[in-house]
Amino acid sequence: MQAAGVGGELRVGYQRAARLGSWSLRPAGEDESIISAQVVERDEFWMDQNPRRVVLEMGELSWTWDNIEFDGGSVIRVSGAPLQGVVDVA
Repeated sequence: MQAAGVGGELRVGYQRAARLGSWSLRPAGEDESIISAQVVERDEFWMDQNPRRVVLEMGELSWTWDNIEFDGGSVIRVSGAPLQGVVDVA
């Protein structure tokens, strides 16, 4: 699956570790994908806590993956299908 968008977050639980700008998603194997994302805002404390979730915004919908691999820069490796949800626009 390939996709691209603008907006997302890296999270530790419900804490935002980073806010993402432009991102793209591409396959990287049988059950893995790579997200390349622009990190536009970081909370250094939460970034050191090893972000374990990524949320990508697509209009009013979002895709979420848990247990991610993050290189600390702009590459996030995810496995499996995303959980789908609704973005809180309030």
